[in-house]
Amino acid sequence: MWILGLRHGWRLLPGEVARRGGWYPQACEWWREFRAYGWGYFRHLANYENNPGPGSGANDRNDYAAWFEQRRKHAPTDSPPSFDRAGPLLSVVLPVYRPPLHLLKEAIDSVMSQSYSNWELCIADDASNDESLTAYLEDLRKQHTNIRIHLRERNGHISACSNSALALASGEFIVLLDQDDLIPPHALERVVACIQEHPDAGIIFSDEDRIDESGSRRLGAYFKPDFNYDLFIGHNLISHLGVYRRSLVTDVGGFREGLEGSQDWDLALRILEKIQPSQVVHIPEVLYHWRAIQGSTALAQSEKTYTSTAARKAMEDHLERMGVAGEVLASTYLPAFNRVRYAWRPESRTATILVSFDYPADQLRSMLTDLIACAGDVTCDIVVASSRGLSTDQLQPTDAREPLRIQVVPVPASASPAQRLNAMMAHAKGHFVAILTMPLIKASEAWLEELARIAGQPRVGFAAPRVVDGAGLKDIFDHGGILFTDDMRAVHAHKGLFTYMTGYAGRAILQQSFTAVSPALVVARRELLSGPAPFGTAFGGRLDLVDKSLALHHQGLANVWTPEVEIRFNDLRFAGRANLLTELGPFGTRRRAWEAKWTRRLPDPAYNRNLSPDGDFSLNWRLQ
Repeated sequence: MWILGLRHGWRLLPGEVARRGGWYPQACEWWREFRAYGWGYFRHLANYENNPGPGSGANDRNDYAAWFEQRRKHAPTDSPPSFDRAGPLLSVVLPVYRPPLHLLKEAIDSVMSQSYSNWELCIADDASNDESLTAYLEDLRKQHTNIRIHLRERNGHISACSNSALALASGEFIVLLDQDDLIPPHALERVVACIQEHPDAGIIFSDEDRIDESGSRRLGAYFKPDFNYDLFIGHNLISHLGVYRRSLVTDVGGFREGLEGSQDWDLALRILEKIQPSQVVHIPEVLYHWRAIQGSTALAQSEKTYTSTAARKAMEDHLERMGVAGEVLASTYLPAFNRVRYAWRPESRTATILVSFDYPADQLRSMLTDLIACAGDVTCDIVVASSRGLSTDQLQPTDAREPLRIQVVPVPASASPAQRLNAMMAHAKGHFVAILTMPLIKASEAWLEELARIAGQPRVGFAAPRVVDGAGLKDIFDHGGILFTDDMRAVHAHKGLFTYMTGYAGRAILQQSFTAVSPALVVARRELLSGPAPFGTAFGGRLDLVDKSLALHHQGLANVWTPEVEIRFNDLRFAGRANLLTELGPFGTRRRAWEAKWTRRLPDPAYNRNLSPDGDFSLNWRLQ
């Protein structure tokens, strides 16, 4: 069986190598893994099902409990209160309603054991009518001057109860805590350090993990990217640990009643409308332990289905306040989460499709006919760059009701994709430009309209779809958002996952922004690509388009990737590389130019340093 498996694998090897961009990129990956594993690399191959990561020993690379324990052993011991009374007063807001008393005590003890001492705990009980709970809270009030208690006479649900706790707060920042969750001893100290580093911060949030009811077992963690507005539309990225400047919370009127279940999300949305994105600061460290018990969304989203309805209402109101026309819908692949379908203005429903690659005329004709047929409510013209002497007549379908509006621009055979695009841009007339750098076999219905709806937002640069490898027996992700996980490493997020998989924390099927997106297909407003040579040619190949994507990001525009639009290919010559930057070669001026221009801008805000440099969202076992 082993010999048969080896024979089968050898037969599949050329296709797998092609899916990684060719032999040279694959050889670079093999060498990189060999350096990471040493001679244990061959043992790793023999035990590929467990897939241990470098430095993880016998542990699965996704074994969070083992990873957490390893980090705990190597972490420096918690320092004594280093800020004492010099730092800002933090008000921990804790709404309570009929909690398991032993879990509430653990939550309060986790606050009282903080290494940072300048805090107050503001507890409001939502008319639990529990004598033992009332007695415990009264004892706390008597014994601790920095614990404030409010006992509500009438039950008002979570928003009203949170507002009662908020009314007790006098600190510069509020920290949200649920009645059965925990914060580690250094949590508030890390928050104060962040405040001192970012004195204008309006919202601070951290990574979080889940623990079982006993608190002895760690069930998994969410290592988040930096604040990502497009991902935040889909789900509450901020969540826990959530820290808010109290003056902002007061300005927006506190928690809004009627949004119970998503009251934190709604609060964050209303505060976001008053601050700059740079004032939302992420601490890439687990500072919140979310307890997964019966009735908690930490256990399953279905435990509180009303939260989805409240979240949709919160997002609808946010869009209305921002003056953004759009419809809030359920995510196609995770209905508990959101997506926004932006309004489509009649005056902007024109687009020019730029085709920057050479391909046989009959296949190119068939592809363009199919793309136009399913483009949606948009008027299209096509510009094709050709070094093969193609004519417009060769690309016209013979049985179409109306001829396609096609123009062929001759280019030298040696022209790079960027040079081809610069030659074609002079002929682009549409409000939007769709750049296509690879042949497709299929695109989802209304693909161009849906991408243009996103690209039409003033805050957006490129909009890109998910690109699926349809050459094998099963459809798998290939292209998507690009992650820059190390100084000279850029990978396609979620490459290699089957299309039915949701990926890490749902990120494989939730719309989000990246610093750069795959150049396979991107759509942008034509005004963003104006000028005599909008695409630079310093790096060659498709990296020039990645360079443009990064430039748009650093201009403050979001490069948005959406799984709601899907394109498919089967020509493996156009598959994504395992590491896009191998295209620069190991030495030379192009590599040095890239390093000088972009590597100093790391780390990538769309990734997390606690995740593997491999870019596969597994845990990073290399101690930092």
